[in-house]
Amino acid sequence: MQAKIILQTNEHSSIFQNTTAEQIAEIKKQIDDEKIAFKPTEYEEPPTLLGVDYFKNELRTSYYIGATHLTSQTDLIVEPKIDSIDFIKMFVECLQFKKPSEYFSKFYRIDFDSPKIKTDAFKNILTPLLIIHFVCTVQKIAKAGLKKNYVVKEENLKSKIKGKILFSKHLQKNIFQNRKDKNFCAFQEFTVDTFENRLLKKALIFCQSELKKFNFDKNENFNFLKIENLLASFNQVQEEIEIFQIKQIKTNKLFKDYSQAIKLAKMILRYFEYSIQKTGDSKTDFEIFPFWIDMSRLYEVYVYSKLYKKFGDKILFQVKGSCRTQVDFVKPDENIIMDAKYKPHYEKSDSRILDDIREISAYARDKKILKKLNAQNDDTEIKCLIIYPIPVNLFDESDEQEKSATEREDELSSEIQFFEKENLLDENLTKVKAFRNFYKIAVRVATIKTTI
Repeated sequence: MQAKIILQTNEHSSIFQNTTAEQIAEIKKQIDDEKIAFKPTEYEEPPTLLGVDYFKNELRTSYYIGATHLTSQTDLIVEPKIDSIDFIKMFVECLQFKKPSEYFSKFYRIDFDSPKIKTDAFKNILTPLLIIHFVCTVQKIAKAGLKKNYVVKEENLKSKIKGKILFSKHLQKNIFQNRKDKNFCAFQEFTVDTFENRLLKKALIFCQSELKKFNFDKNENFNFLKIENLLASFNQVQEEIEIFQIKQIKTNKLFKDYSQAIKLAKMILRYFEYSIQKTGDSKTDFEIFPFWIDMSRLYEVYVYSKLYKKFGDKILFQVKGSCRTQVDFVKPDENIIMDAKYKPHYEKSDSRILDDIREISAYARDKKILKKLNAQNDDTEIKCLIIYPIPVNLFDESDEQEKSATEREDELSSEIQFFEKENLLDENLTKVKAFRNFYKIAVRVATIKTTI
């Protein structure tokens, strides 16, 4: 059997950047033979083949990182364009920010129905990603209180009858055994010991076992992953649940956190093939399920968490405009429209900025969006702000002192301020020189040279 070709590239790059001419010819032949179709990703739709599409007759990646089966004989790995970006840290901050939780769940996906891909490109990344999302979701549930429901229980009761007697079991366990003081009954009980909560508890125990191989306990950024404390909320819930019972559990749209947690719990148990012996198996580091993360959307929510921390409800998120458009942020009290652009090159130049200027200018003239602002008349000129990322290294290999990542981050905090002024326009904004009332500002993202 022919060995698979592994293509490894970055966001916004040619998929063939690290490939020989012979491999390119072979892959193009596979694409033609298998009639692989590439297409742009529609807004808020999951990407096909990591969003790979033709640009100037060249197959290029988009804002998605991850791994996918490009053809039956070729796998594609796309890594972040910002070298060593700590997107797990960004992921955690977004999860702990409760406002856009439903929107958050749309920017990553793991495909458990496809064969695994052999690669160590995302070593020790995919499993924590899934576990962190699950634990944060269950924390919300536990804080609000576990959901109760009526559950049918069967029990051999002494000297009483509850519900109805199950005569076949009563005969077998009591009459034939001459236990006249017992009645085998089936009855309903309003309890937290439901199949849904059993599933969540079982998945938490799997997570607890898996996290032992990661050094979360040594990193203060992950103090919230104290599963022992979380399991205390499930004291009245059993962990025994059969696979057929798990598959029968349905979600309810009225309980969004429960629906999300159940979905994630099923993913976690499938990932480890319902066997806790599979957790901690180092082999999983080198085989991963196909997955994708939308780095552009991740950065949007990350920025929103910083804006909201300072300005609260003065910031409006994902404001809808005309023709199915929407702008990332609006601040009505200052008449500002903001868009997060995951484009680190804006730190050094305004090259390739024209398309973004046109897009945001259209938002500033959209009547639906203007209604959210204090635009009194058609002559009001709206201020426009582009928010872009700039990497900052929280791990200095030349530092002789042994310090934790948290300590280094604290030392750099005076240089990494997020929106410290009372008004956004008083921040250290950079003017886009060629355009009136257009500004840009960087929001720092952490990079780190170590693995979790």
